Amino acid sequence: MNYGDGYYAGVFLASLYAAAFVETDRVRMIEMAVQTIPADCDYAAMLRDLLAFYREDPNDWRQTWQKIEDKWNFDLCPWAKTEVGRFNIQGHFNGLYVMMGVLYGGDDYIESISICTRCGQDTDSNVGNCGGIMGAIIGFEGLPQAVKAELAPYMDRDNNHTSLSNNSASAFCYELAISNIEQSGGRVDGATAHIPEQPFHFEGEREVSYINMQFVDTYKPDDEAITWHGDWHLDEEGWGKETLTSSNPGDYAEVSFTGNCVYMQGNLKSDYGIIDIYIDGELVQRRDCYIEPRWNNQMQSTAVWLTGLADDTHTLKVVISEEKNPGSSGTSAGLGRVVSYRGRVAALPD
Repeated sequence: MNYGDGYYAGVFLASLYAAAFVETDRVRMIEMAVQTIPADCDYAAMLRDLLAFYREDPNDWRQTWQKIEDKWNFDLCPWAKTEVGRFNIQGHFNGLYVMMGVLYGGDDYIESISICTRCGQDTDSNVGNCGGIMGAIIGFEGLPQAVKAELAPYMDRDNNHTSLSNNSASAFCYELAISNIEQSGGRVDGATAHIPEQPFHFEGEREVSYINMQFVDTYKPDDEAITWHGDWHLDEEGWGKETLTSSNPGDYAEVSFTGNCVYMQGNLKSDYGIIDIYIDGELVQRRDCYIEPRWNNQMQSTAVWLTGLADDTHTLKVVISEEKNPGSSGTSAGLGRVVSYRGRVAALPD
């Protein structure tokens, strides 16, 4: 998510916010922002297709949605193989749905976020971004009164794990924006900010994070392919059937998989210890699963991520160690799904 097209999805969105302050035409805004990512990356190609589809049919978002679905919805989440069909939470693919709301909703804030929601997939992030871009376009005064009334009771409530509310975060971001404008050669005259417009462009070489990467095996915790040795039981503090947990050193999970990369889901807690990770009987990695109490229950963390294996069938074994972080109050561990891949992870630059 922080390299290659995942990173470019964030760069594009940040650039789109910038464009919204100097341009009112939505197509032109997208054309400006796409200049800040490599022209030959997947996300740039997706955005060019979206604009072409929109020009062909600017009134029916469903037709454009179907064209995007048919051409680009293939880089699926591993969970999709066993659960919900074409589930895709890739940042660049979902970024198209953000743009769908912006393009087809016009100046109607509710219509924009409604279209974005109905496109599906990673809807919470998508609609948050769509609403944010729309807010930058129409301004706070342009928001529907019903939206302001709905939000009013929560504007001064601090968000979880922060000391920032909607109002205080907005004030803080405003201060940063003014400082940025002034440091970049602009100025503020009363209620008017004079923003120096910089060219939108990309510098550097294109990043490709995964090369010909495809998932091979996907196993949920209750799949018979994973054998649980010892006193493993469902983590009742978690949501869904995400992980199994045990507090006994020596207890282990074992699974055979095919491919050259393997992932296993884990959890992090203040009473968790260290796990020993074996491939084909050889200790290859250790993982400290302790986390401070205030961050307890990180259900979508990584217990195992190994790449560069021989492309073959392997056995993964994950054992609870007797050792633990000095700050931990126990030696428990929480483990979950297993996904294997075939392909190559790009080597990061020094």
